[in-house]
Amino acid sequence: MFRRLAFVIILAGIGVAAALAAPLPGKVQSAASDTLVVVVNLENVEWLVVGKPVRLMDADKGALVGKSMVIGVADSTVTLVAPKGKAKNLKPGSSVTMEKP
Repeated sequence: MFRRLAFVIILAGIGVAAALAAPLPGKVQSAASDTLVVVVNLENVEWLVVGKPVRLMDADKGALVGKSMVIGVADSTVTLVAPKGKAKNLKPGSSVTMEKP
């Protein structure tokens, strides 16, 4: 009985780990007030949808920028609205990562 329970818990843990999306790295192409344009590789990224929030991290400093809203997804660019006043430290060429919140 204990072995079955342990097996089910392990399978559930593997399923949860697989469901979590890997961070999506990118580079800031332009930053104007609170709007960021980020260049990314959009292959196999289904969770990045217009109108959905993403967790934005400054990869250079390892700091959390905050929860941003996706307002546009094109070929290899993603347009985001960052939290008010948080995007001022991100300059063009800065490395960022986006994660599913």
